Amino acid sequence: MKKKHKKSKAGFSLTEILLVVAILVILASVFAFSVTKYLDVARGKSIEAEASRQSAIGDIQQSEIHMSALGFGSSATSQVRVVLPSSTAAPA
Repeated sequence: MKKKHKKSKAGFSLTEILLVVAILVILASVFAFSVTKYLDVARGKSIEAEASRQSAIGDIQQSEIHMSALGFGSSATSQVRVVLPSSTAAPA
């Protein structure tokens, strides 16, 4: 009698592999969209903080100009020390 060889079912079919790849692509696109949205929000907040910092620097400079115009000179302004937080945002 002849022995019949049965096909081995070890491994995955092409359809199963394509399905898994398709699911991974969908998950990666959702993740990329979420990260992009998060980075846009963070970039906006960074720009707002930098604008606020620049505004504060401008206000201080205006105050120094007005004080020197009133005759207080540099002795009055040298007693005021303002420490502003440094920008920690990464360049775009």
